[in-house]
Amino acid sequence: MKINTHPTTPPLTPIPADPSTLPFQSVSIDFITDLPLSNSFDSLMVIVDHNSSKGIVLCPCNKTIDALGTALLYHQNVYRRFGLPKRIISDRGPQFASHVFQTLCSRLGIKSKLSTAYHPQTDGQTERANQEIEAYLRIYCGTAPNTWAESIPDLKFSHNLQTHSVTKTSPFNIILGYNPIPIPPAIEPTNLPSLSERLRLLSTIRKEALAAHDLA
Repeated sequence: MKINTHPTTPPLTPIPADPSTLPFQSVSIDFITDLPLSNSFDSLMVIVDHNSSKGIVLCPCNKTIDALGTALLYHQNVYRRFGLPKRIISDRGPQFASHVFQTLCSRLGIKSKLSTAYHPQTDGQTERANQEIEAYLRIYCGTAPNTWAESIPDLKFSHNLQTHSVTKTSPFNIILGYNPIPIPPAIEPTNLPSLSERLRLLSTIRKEALAAHDLA
């Protein structure tokens, strides 16, 4: 499950960031595909805050998603909290290179930056983030291959609560000004069986997410 940090391919080159940019004004988007089927989803759309917090937003989806489906997921999961981005960095997948997506970006005043063909290291930060998230999900899916989609909120929360090696703080702290309180590692049982089971499950998901994150 370990990431190969000494690849023989050319190094991933980061795109320079503007430190004054607000959260999710410059984002990079990519897809992790061919995950185990969970709640009818087999892929994950990954949005990374490129310039500011380094936070991530994860959106379960299907490998067959098109340009309009990509825009809809962004609207439902990112736009409602942070508004429109000024720049979208992506590969040349059909979701982004299509005339529909490019026209949409043009009409909304969004600058679309596509990585050079056969040169994925152009979008180095997203590729590096995806490597970690892929390892993270692969480790987590090893114990819950059919329920990863249900755990996305907890996986995303765990990732955004960790201290980033570049900013030296957590994405949550940059975006919110504080770190939200996570589910405690141990919860006292109640006299309500269904509630106790739900709390136990949430606690277990948190423990497995933290372990997977550390390994990734």
